[in-house]
Amino acid sequence: MKIENINNVHPVNQAKQKYTYPQEEQQKSKQNKDRIEISDEARKLQANSSLQAERLRKVEALRKQIKAGEYKIDPQKIAEKMASFYGIKKAD
Repeated sequence: MKIENINNVHPVNQAKQKYTYPQEEQQKSKQNKDRIEISDEARKLQANSSLQAERLRKVEALRKQIKAGEYKIDPQKIAEKMASFYGIKKAD
């Protein structure tokens, strides 16, 4: 038996080049992450938002109530809000 062209391994090299190794795939996915950028103008709008100021006032009021021991939780009101959220009608 005669074997010819033993130095011709070109098809094997082509197959190896086409194969994507899992480690390379992970490195590529780490490099191609989505990014967002918020413009300076949008940041200024967020900072000056009246909703942000209102939220800060509410949080500060709650902090004062908790610190003073005056914050009371109404379990009935919480139950009603939860039932409303899940679409459960109030039983009379």
